[in-house]
Amino acid sequence: GHLPVDAGQGSELAGLLVDLRPLFEAVSKAKTAKIVRRVLDALARVPGTTDLQLRLCAEQAQWARDQKRTFLKQRLEARLAALYLETQQFQPALRLIGALLREVKKLDDKLLLVDIHLLESRVHHSRVPHESLCLRRRERFVSLEKLPACDPVPQAEKAHRWHCQHAALEMRIGQSEN
Repeated sequence: GHLPVDAGQGSELAGLLVDLRPLFEAVSKAKTAKIVRRVLDALARVPGTTDLQLRLCAEQAQWARDQKRTFLKQRLEARLAALYLETQQFQPALRLIGALLREVKKLDDKLLLVDIHLLESRVHHSRVPHESLCLRRRERFVSLEKLPACDPVPQAEKAHRWHCQHAALEMRIGQSEN
């Protein structure tokens, strides 16, 4: 199931993750990641907790880094970058995404790599005019033929982004020929 939450329980949920750290050292890394994700998902359902989510994701990512829990750290940093995007903090999001991309490419986690590329695409789409997105950053995008199979929703989002980028490129090329 999921954690029941009411407005005003955000700080209690944040404290729960800190209180559970001794338990996290006794349980498996996968179980720890699942618990952390569920608590953060519950916190995301509490209205007005975006700043708390930012702080908590950063703290938990640092804890995961200190505990050498790479899988959890990478997912927390991806979530933190998404929160930066949500709060329109584009530069911190791009810095975090750049570092995360380098690290995930070394580990060859294709599904997380796709998610990070999609997040990067959304950040760029949010901060630059749509038609110049494709021209300025197209070298960073992965072509659809090279992407692994994944859930239908991310696959549809990848296809949509790919088509938008190529339509923008064609529009830009058509304008430059006139």
